[in-house]
Amino acid sequence: MKTEAKETPYGRWGGVLSKREGWIVLILLGLAFGVRLYLTFHTFVICPDGILYVKMSKLISEGRAGEAFGLLFFNLYPIVTVLFQKLFHDWELSAQMVSTVFGSLTIIPLYFLARSLFSRAVAFIASMLFVFHPYLVRFSAEVIRGPTFWFFFMMALWVGWLAISRERLWLFAVTGLFGAISFLIRPEGVFVVLLVAVWVFLNDWRTLKSTYRRRILSALIVLLIVPVLLSPAMLFVRWKTGHWHWARADKTLKMATTDLTMESIKRDFDKLELKPWDDTSVGWVEFVRLRSFLSLATEHAVGVVLLELMRTFVKAMHPLLLLLILVGAIKRKVIEYHTREELFLLSAVVVFFLIVLRYGTVHPYIGKRHMMPPVMLSLAWVGVAVFEVEHRVRKSSLIGKLTGGRNSSCRHVQWVLLILAVLVLLPKTLAPQRADKIPLKEAGIWIREHGPRDPVIMGEGQLVHVAFYGEGTFLDLPRNEDAYVYAKEKKVDFLVVNEKGIERSYPHLIRWLTADHFREEAVIGKPSGDYVIKIYSLKP
Repeated sequence: MKTEAKETPYGRWGGVLSKREGWIVLILLGLAFGVRLYLTFHTFVICPDGILYVKMSKLISEGRAGEAFGLLFFNLYPIVTVLFQKLFHDWELSAQMVSTVFGSLTIIPLYFLARSLFSRAVAFIASMLFVFHPYLVRFSAEVIRGPTFWFFFMMALWVGWLAISRERLWLFAVTGLFGAISFLIRPEGVFVVLLVAVWVFLNDWRTLKSTYRRRILSALIVLLIVPVLLSPAMLFVRWKTGHWHWARADKTLKMATTDLTMESIKRDFDKLELKPWDDTSVGWVEFVRLRSFLSLATEHAVGVVLLELMRTFVKAMHPLLLLLILVGAIKRKVIEYHTREELFLLSAVVVFFLIVLRYGTVHPYIGKRHMMPPVMLSLAWVGVAVFEVEHRVRKSSLIGKLTGGRNSSCRHVQWVLLILAVLVLLPKTLAPQRADKIPLKEAGIWIREHGPRDPVIMGEGQLVHVAFYGEGTFLDLPRNEDAYVYAKEKKVDFLVVNEKGIERSYPHLIRWLTADHFREEAVIGKPSGDYVIKIYSLKP
């Protein structure tokens, strides 16, 4: 009865969707997978984080799990990649397919959560936008753990809501299971379990006195199942790494920046004792301004990060979708509010915002990928907004005058809005990724084909991709040392530099390249591009 009451504001959509719901969900899943698979083969170069995850996966496959999780931290993504590699063979493609598969499967819990909270019609609109959302597609083609986390996080949220609504103890246990798995991928996954436990008491709170025993039991089940399920993983970490620390970062790795905070940056700047006449690349005035800004940012870290968080969310959401969210969540006049359901949805969004806010105050970086769970959840309000706009158009006096009181011509407004949104999103969704960085991949392949096995490659930090595709070890180019002497000490096989900007970034290197110490072996890249990679070998 409850579902039928919710379907009425959405016209005939509910009836059509209920008859073919299974097939429609399968079609949505197929569309999601097809779009993401397309971009997987049009993402030409691996992302920096992906290099580390692939390295971890290779170590795990060689039986060196302790080394793998000593590099960064324990998480399931490299382990799942090892399983996919048995099928796809290529490590990079295997890691991408993990993201593609789980990023596509996320549409299932999203659809059923939106259906439970609103209606089948809203769930369909939200799912269609999920299929074509640029960043949800883009990150599902990357070698990152985010998409795998989305699936288990959304499963925990959906099953948790079912447990709260239906008061089934076994559903609370399943919620804890999905929460534990999501925690094993990203630590913030545990908060969905805490959220469900809180909602056990908030839901229908007027009956709290008469049902408190069952509520306590439900909350205990969902909370205790997590440490029970995590115990084997913690013992495994202890056995393989020799410590109980869940997260561990090797500070020598560029990708693990857990020691980089606004406080530490400010401390490093305060240690510098520059005088007005110092010959620095930054310059005295710029240095003072930067140090003043860092002091201000440190004193007001929460405010600065909050502004950055909101800015990132707005950028992650397309302006059209953002406008529809405001209509669907705040400016509704026709579609009635489902208070309990929408408060649950809002609480999930707010909790994730708080997690990212806390992360941003510790690590001075908030990326669009961190905002994907709130973006996904907000698509439900976009679905509501589509039908809100359709109802307003039908009731518009101007439309009535234009149509002579016959508003039947407006019944397809929701389709027009949906198609318009998809068409607006599609060019950005299908745009190839990192085509400008293809010379990095080609340089690595050249080294792999022409160089020794396991070569040692030295270069700028941004050229770490060359070592990945060259199947070698990467060393950062020293800024202040004798590049040739350093390369000889480290037994470097190849020096790689990007001709674009090398004089500005490493001006001291030019004299060594022209001092008959290095031999130019290859030049890869077009002069018109951002990367022209020069490969040098060391002369005896």
